[in-house]
Parts: sequence; structure tokens; C-alpha cells
Amino acid sequence: MAYTISTILYASELEPRGPEIFRHAVGIARQFGARLHVITVCTTRDQPFLHDYLSNADLDRLHDDDFRRLGAMLQQRIDELGAAYPDLHVADVLAGIEVLKGNAAQAILDTAKRIGADMIVLGSHGHSAFSELLSGSVAHAVTVHAEVPVLLVPINH
Repeated sequence: MAYTISTILYASELEPRGPEIFRHAVGIARQFGARLHVITVCTTRDQPFLHDYLSNADLDRLHDDDFRRLGAMLQQRIDELGAAYPDLHVADVLAGIEVLKGNAAQAILDTAKRIGADMIVLGSHGHSAFSELLSGSVAHAVTVHAEVPVLLVPINH
């Protein structure tokens, strides 16, 4: 039985080194003829003082605006990368772009399961084990709990 990868999930933090990570995801997708799903996760932080000044409807509008801006930013970066590297043929592998909210690691894991991902690609800051113990790490949590292979691309090196 041949090893195949048909669906890849790339989770972006919209970090400056994101294009390098994205190029890995696109390259793997092209090699396997896979579809690439791109997500970014907006961690929602409830700031109680805002409730003193804004109505719930206004807060909802602000969150919706943030999601639209993040989605537009992610789409723009993908378009720019496709233009800068036409040999990648990004449009041939791109299945969709989503902006999600909540806990980043859980959103990545849930999306991977929902789309039937065969692989997850994300960047890793390469924190020490002690640092991860104190602050947590999305990459570490995804790697530990994922049901599929996870490709961690170093972004601080």
C-alpha cells in the first residue's frame, strides 16, 4: 500500500517567517497532489473593562471586524507569496482559508479532524522544555495530541 497524503492543514500565526512555513506546506501538497487548508486562530481575550464602554452588539462588531481583517491579511499574504513564487502554483493546491477563534491548539486539532487532514504543518518557536512547561506551546500541544503527523518548521533559526 502506497503512502499518501491528500489533505494538509497549515496553521499560521501570521508571523514574519510565515511565508517560509507556507512554502513547505505548499511544496508537500504539490509533491503528494494534496489539498491545502490554511487557518489562523484568533485567541479571544475577554477584556471586562470594554463592557463598561461598549454594548454587546458593538463588541460583536469589533470581533467580526477583527476576523475579517485577519482573513483579508492572510489572503493577501498568500496572494503575495503566490505572485513572488509563481512556480509554487499555490492556487492549484489551496482548498480554503479560515479564521477561527478560541484556543489555538484545540482549534487546530479540531480542524484537522473536521477536514480529515493527513498532516498538520505549523511553525515552532523552539522554546525550551522549561519554557513550554511554564507558558505552554501551541506546537507542543498539537504535536502531543494530534492523530496525524505534524511537521514543525523552525521559525527562530
